[in-house]
Amino acid sequence: MKDETRCRDNVVRKATEEELESMSTRSKSDYRLKEHLSANSSIITDEFCGQLISTTQCSVCNEEHTCFDPFYDISLPFPERRQSVRTSQYRRTSMMSSFMGSSDLQHCTLDDCISEFTKEEVLDGDNMIECKNCCCKRVGIKRLQVSDFPNVLVLHLKRFGNTRKKVQTKVQFPITGFDASSLAYEREDYAPSPIYDLFAVCNHTGRANYGHYTACCIDPHSNSWYSFNDERVHSILPTSDLDEAGAYILFYSLRDET
Repeated sequence: MKDETRCRDNVVRKATEEELESMSTRSKSDYRLKEHLSANSSIITDEFCGQLISTTQCSVCNEEHTCFDPFYDISLPFPERRQSVRTSQYRRTSMMSSFMGSSDLQHCTLDDCISEFTKEEVLDGDNMIECKNCCCKRVGIKRLQVSDFPNVLVLHLKRFGNTRKKVQTKVQFPITGFDASSLAYEREDYAPSPIYDLFAVCNHTGRANYGHYTACCIDPHSNSWYSFNDERVHSILPTSDLDEAGAYILFYSLRDET
């Protein structure tokens, strides 16, 4: 169900550090989101603003630290080619990765990209965390997830990297009934699964240093899809005409289950 309870005009009382420490993860997430919405009053925040939760865990004492950040879109990396190697006592195996060029990975799914986004990251070496419980630096395990979903979920596929190459991988993505639970922070009190329906796609054709943008959008009145290419507009079939190789930004609307 779409969130109709966001009141961006209400002033949120500033919580003390002691109050924040005593809050549950859910309460702290609600507080941080309301704090952001009240300080950034606009229809954009009402529709597009969600919240990420970054969870960092000490590999020795398992103490967890969480922080929250608002988002208006999520940039999803592409899965990389991996081979299993044994690396450390904290994990039985980890993955050795190399950059995926256009010839390395021809197909993947949106869920594959989400798995890459939410996978655990080992923080070691210069990136070790300062564990308050251990009172020293420790290897940490970090994970990024969504604690609060927006009414409009914008997913950006990271086709351009530091190598100045464009990832040409075809991405299969759902058109209706997209269950975004795989992005969600795992908590027992989580509401019914966030179900989204695709309503627009921004496409990019060409390479990193040149290209052309087009769009495909649904007409909510007729439920028909159209392609917009400069002055040319024509109807399309979403099941066969959406460009999986050119899809760059996906726009999903939260389904109203009421």
